Amino acid sequence: MAAGYEPEMAEIMKEQFQNAQQTVDCAAAALKAAGFNAKGRVVEAVTRSGILDLASQWRADLIVLGSHGRKGGQRFMLGSVAESVARGAYCSVLIVRAS
Repeated sequence: MAAGYEPEMAEIMKEQFQNAQQTVDCAAAALKAAGFNAKGRVVEAVTRSGILDLASQWRADLIVLGSHGRKGGQRFMLGSVAESVARGAYCSVLIVRAS
């Protein structure tokens, strides 16, 4: 990345982090209102290992993930975070397909 774009990229990343945190906070609040003990946190990490590491630290009972529902060649080329987490998790994993 050219040095001149670094401040712009930092601002974009900050905005995306804030949006992600708002989404996670909203989801956790809805779960709490329904009587669940829910926590949410946005972490910058390698996706697969980051999810598994944080779930382990929290001693999570359940990991809920969204899935794009890719099949065939797309899935082979891109891999599947949801599948990788489901295979590597020590707790239950709920995969929700995007509509």
